[in-house]
Amino acid sequence: MNTFFKSIYLGALIVLFLIPGAASAKIDSVEIAITGYDDSPISTINFPLANWAGGIEIEVVDMGTDGVEEILVANGLGNEPHVTMLRQDGSEIMSFLAYDQGMGSGVTIAACDLTGDGTKDIITGTQYGGGPHVRLFSNYGKLIDAGFFAYNEAFRGGVNISCGDYDDDGINELITGAGPGGGPHLKIWSYDEGWNLEEELFVFEPTDSRGVLVNYSEGEIIIASQIGTTREYFTLTSASPLQATEYWTEEIDGMNAVSTARVDLGDDEFRETISAPTRPHDYSSDAQYILVDISEQQLYAFENGILANTFPISAGLYPWITPRGVHSVLAKLPYVDYSWNYGEGNVNNYSLGLVPWNLRIYPHIYIHYAYWHDNFGEPMSHGCVNANLENMMWIYHWSEVGIPVEVRE
Repeated sequence: MNTFFKSIYLGALIVLFLIPGAASAKIDSVEIAITGYDDSPISTINFPLANWAGGIEIEVVDMGTDGVEEILVANGLGNEPHVTMLRQDGSEIMSFLAYDQGMGSGVTIAACDLTGDGTKDIITGTQYGGGPHVRLFSNYGKLIDAGFFAYNEAFRGGVNISCGDYDDDGINELITGAGPGGGPHLKIWSYDEGWNLEEELFVFEPTDSRGVLVNYSEGEIIIASQIGTTREYFTLTSASPLQATEYWTEEIDGMNAVSTARVDLGDDEFRETISAPTRPHDYSSDAQYILVDISEQQLYAFENGILANTFPISAGLYPWITPRGVHSVLAKLPYVDYSWNYGEGNVNNYSLGLVPWNLRIYPHIYIHYAYWHDNFGEPMSHGCVNANLENMMWIYHWSEVGIPVEVRE
């Protein structure tokens, strides 16, 4: 974390314009990286994303019959629930809404032939914050089945998904794992003009609420715990009942989480890696925790280590500085009068009147609604943290007095 050499705390002052030539902090895309079997870079794809910090999930599979893999991209938290199919050069083949346009919790994705027609189907689920709603689409994005809830409809931990022929009977199945907050419940489903539950089990202790990541690869189901600084993995055999075999662990960096696929793109028996940033986590955080990243001009709100929301903000524009360090929500104020008087006739005097939705995090420094600009993602303020109305109302109602607020580069 960088320190600052000078702090000027002159109240919650707001700059109404950008200084000409000021560096932009706005980010409007995420990078999909393709690397070789030896980790050498091959190419990158810049994928446009309205809320880049919510990340994406990817699946790489031949969605046609030409033997060439396509890249399926499912939008993450804070974005419309689009699924996009890309060629390996990044050009778009098609895109469709997997859920209602207003569903912003993020989408999980898998692809395989579930209907038995010889072409891959696209299966979607929801990330944390959404109900565990699974839907089925054709390889062209046409809705085949409006879906079902893999777990209790009221559950808001989402559903992780994968698919493949786990029992080697020539028919693919869907594998689901309950997201964080529920029991470690794994289920296996077949599809025949409707969904049929084939098998289920709890893969960790029944009280374990970390969430269950699932993946099918080369005849094995790979299970992993979703949250925690140490991720636990093991494989399942296809015997009935399912049996755990190999076990291992991995330390993870949740703030730099990636969605990864390994595929032989060149048909040369060497597997390339396709990776992209996915929904970040901070597993070491408190029950509620706000992170303001100055370098990104982005706010992250975590609950129990899981990213609950993220959105662009506008922090201090030089020479005004948003105070770095770990603070807390000192007060929730429904209205604050943002005014400042430097002296009679001073051109910097202003009065913005009563502004709703304010979180005080430092003496005279607030996270607050800014009605006077729509340039979030750029530094704009005299030290406060600006947000738009929708995001400010959300963070105001979500937060509690006393929760940590970290401001860092």
